[in-house]
Amino acid sequence: MRIELIDAASRRARARLEELVLSRDGETYASVSKLLKRNHAYVQQHITRGTPKFLSTEDATAVARYFGIPARDLLPPLPAAGERPQGGTLPVATCANGTANGPPLTGYIEVPMDFLFLGEGVETEALCALRVMGDSMIPTLLPGDYVIFERRAVWAAEDRGSGLTDALFVLVIGGQWQVRRVQCDPRSGAITIRADNAAYPPWHDADLAQVHVGGRVIWAGKRL
Repeated sequence: MRIELIDAASRRARARLEELVLSRDGETYASVSKLLKRNHAYVQQHITRGTPKFLSTEDATAVARYFGIPARDLLPPLPAAGERPQGGTLPVATCANGTANGPPLTGYIEVPMDFLFLGEGVETEALCALRVMGDSMIPTLLPGDYVIFERRAVWAAEDRGSGLTDALFVLVIGGQWQVRRVQCDPRSGAITIRADNAAYPPWHDADLAQVHVGGRVIWAGKRL
């Protein structure tokens, strides 16, 4: 991403923060700095001098919660699909184990771009990180591992066109978001939902219309 685009995005993010501070009676740069447990001049230097150019993901999340805005307003621009910057991190929303209405967002984590390649068609705004609970996906995923998934439908048109027949998805099972392997028979189109742990029975000929889908897993981080 070109330097001038980063600079322009930094100016927009800092102007947004300045607008928030000035719009609230009694709020000051120093009070927001105190919120972040920074020195009293931190926010003023960030806004007026661009030092730092962007708030950290942790600080941006705290400010966003305080003012009731999306943290994305204060963070660096996301790379386009298929783009892989040299180094740097990508802010990815984290979510708690939710219900069929969707996983509640709890903040952001910074994922090193060297670990996460965004293929064509991946929408960075739709990425979400979830901590794995339970033993249903052993040995592929262990309790405490993290997955990043793209919030989307199962077996989208681009999946069918690519010949994809086996992938991990986040689904609502028993009222909780869980990771499962979804397999599609290339001849009949029949869907099987299974856990990688053989102790859990598979669901053959699954009706996806009855399954609440969180999205397709595109990355997993394992504990050692």
